[in-house]
Amino acid sequence: MKPTRTLCVLAAIALPLSAGGCWREDTTADLPPHVEPTTVAAPRQEPSVTPPAEPVATDQSESPEDIRVTSEIRSAVIDDSSLSAGAKNCVIVTRGGVVTLRGDVTSAEATTIARHAQAVSGVERVDNQLMVTDRAAAQ
Repeated sequence: MKPTRTLCVLAAIALPLSAGGCWREDTTADLPPHVEPTTVAAPRQEPSVTPPAEPVATDQSESPEDIRVTSEIRSAVIDDSSLSAGAKNCVIVTRGGVVTLRGDVTSAEATTIARHAQAVSGVERVDNQLMVTDRAAAQ
């Protein structure tokens, strides 16, 4: 075999081993016999994701009573022809009988949606976080 060809074959064999991380050098061979190799673990980092301060749709409780309350409020809001499409899509979350309302609506829509929520049996309290905006009034 020619020297250039031999060099290419050797490079073709060695390159995947070194690039793919398959080659591992034994670093414990240099330790004196009375020293045990140790592994240092990386410090555990807590996830930096913080839960949102306000409830979102995925925070809805799975209890049958809370699901029923949310469903009845949603039905009343959808059936109300005085509400805009944006108001009908407001967030309604129930947890332990506490109903949270969120979204951008007009002043009249905020009052109407809160009234629908308070009218449902099983509601302990309504946390009205609906935002009255000019943008909602323009829709």
